[in-house]
Amino acid sequence: MPHETIPTADTNDSVSDSPRTYDEEVSFPEGLSQKDYAKKAARKTKRGDLIVGWSRFIAIGPVLGLLLGAIVLTVISLLTTGHVVIETIQGTLDTKGLLVEFVELADIFLLAVVLYVMALGLYSLFISDDLPLPHWLEFHTLNDLKEKLIAIVGVALAVYFFGRVVGGDTPTNVLLEGVGISAVIIALAYFMKNVLKKK
Repeated sequence: MPHETIPTADTNDSVSDSPRTYDEEVSFPEGLSQKDYAKKAARKTKRGDLIVGWSRFIAIGPVLGLLLGAIVLTVISLLTTGHVVIETIQGTLDTKGLLVEFVELADIFLLAVVLYVMALGLYSLFISDDLPLPHWLEFHTLNDLKEKLIAIVGVALAVYFFGRVVGGDTPTNVLLEGVGISAVIIALAYFMKNVLKKK
């Protein structure tokens, strides 16, 4: 009787390399198919992105506050300027007093400009970048805002020191304030040149 060869399964055969596919009818959490579950997850992600994106409008609060501060300082400085002019016409204010008053007013005006620039910068960075501003006043990055603020603050400090000198403060106080203001201006200049310009 001829000997029959019984085929045996080769235990070394590799498992099929065909990619595993998922049946769309397999239930996912909440009783959804794979496709419906993926769509729902995408909608949730999109809603989350929208909520986070809209949260940037919280910057409107600081923008309005800074604008209000700039307006108040400007109006007060204008009223003070008118008062100084009237005193000068009446002859109750001498030349030195007039110079001191206007230097102090210049310092306040510069502070108002600082607040205004900060308001514009925050609005451009967080709300809308399409403001009709001149090229030198455009803000596209946080570094743009830093550069403009540093420049204005440096000028404001110099004007303040000039006012202290003209105001007839004691030499010791003028010297100490001059050293302090110089150190701040040097630090700001170093920061602008070696930190901001390299970014």
